[in-house]
Amino acid sequence: MNLLVINILLIVFTALVVVAYAKHTQRAKKRRTEIIGEPKTKPINSDELATLYDGNELLCRVGYLHYVLTTAEKPLSHLKETERDDLTEKQSTQTPDTELFVGYAIADKNTKNRIIVCTHTHRHIGAIDSQEELYTLLLTLPHLAAYGYVKAISENESVGEACIESLPTN
Repeated sequence: MNLLVINILLIVFTALVVVAYAKHTQRAKKRRTEIIGEPKTKPINSDELATLYDGNELLCRVGYLHYVLTTAEKPLSHLKETERDDLTEKQSTQTPDTELFVGYAIADKNTKNRIIVCTHTHRHIGAIDSQEELYTLLLTLPHLAAYGYVKAISENESVGEACIESLPTN
């Protein structure tokens, strides 16, 4: 008799656990679709980018977050002629030491919490380290829109900033 009661209780307990897990999974799927959502901003163009960077400060549009590049590549004007010929980007709004770019940000699959920033022509422009939340979000998305600049401050050193599109987290 006692064994029968214990078996019935175990079956009921198992059923309750399965139902609770199913509800949790359903809520998690709903939450994930809300987080990913659709991009809420229109793409930026190079003319607008020139108005957002005044040579000293990069302004972020509404819906974008500001990041300093941990590593930055040399601007196109500082690349050797052979390297520059391979890249077909215009430098209409750049100064000789600064390159403005419009592109995207992706998660680096090889380095945890590193975001790679690329131009619209898929040229690596720099990286941002130690951004766990953005990295986690980018693992679920193909990419997020980005824009910014890189500036050569010496022959071997470059700095840069990027504004990266943010998505709602509610």
